[in-house]
Amino acid sequence: TNKAHEQFHKQMLMTVSHDLKTPLATIVGSLEICHRMEKSLSGEKKNILVNLALTEAHRLNNFITHLLDIVRLETGITTTHPEHCNLTQLIQDCISSISASRFYSIRMDRIGDDYAVVDPMLFGRAIYLVLETAMTQTPSKPEITLQYGHGVDGMMVCVHYNGIGLPYGENQIAFNKYTRFSRSDMQNAGSGLSLTVCSMLVNLLGGSLQMENEADGRVMITLRVPHKED
Repeated sequence: TNKAHEQFHKQMLMTVSHDLKTPLATIVGSLEICHRMEKSLSGEKKNILVNLALTEAHRLNNFITHLLDIVRLETGITTTHPEHCNLTQLIQDCISSISASRFYSIRMDRIGDDYAVVDPMLFGRAIYLVLETAMTQTPSKPEITLQYGHGVDGMMVCVHYNGIGLPYGENQIAFNKYTRFSRSDMQNAGSGLSLTVCSMLVNLLGGSLQMENEADGRVMITLRVPHKED
């Protein structure tokens, strides 16, 4: 209905406005202090402010990238181009492309074949977003285990991490554009969109995405994509 459509756009505008304004305010504020107090600030304090502005700029760029991904996927602009690829190499490339990965302990555990026929760009992007979610939602001592492999049912990537879980019975809310798991989600631009984009990518690839709490208090995100014939 028109009313529901209007409510959807209002909610999206509020979410986008907040996620754009928060990092921008930090960037502008940090750089203004550096500019106005250039002569009185110590080199250490200048570095802190510049690093803070740079961190928020990266988060803002990340958020805008997520929004563009959603637009492309919702409008059908993005199409798949399957090709032969090596899962181990694809996952290693995803890990190395995340700048924060050096601060995390990520254990890779191959439980199936390495061989796959899939769109490496889209599948790699989906894996990247799952890892990004795990890193965003982990505490000060993150422990991430990534199981993967290609079997008779297709390709599987399963990420286990000691992060913030979902409310009981709410396994699908993680893929909603407006889901926020914690206060940090409200502060980090785009952190609530990673799984939304990932879910849309997996759907395009004909697969499925599931997030659930494990018995040991950890969280598991499982990504499954069918094997494409040569």
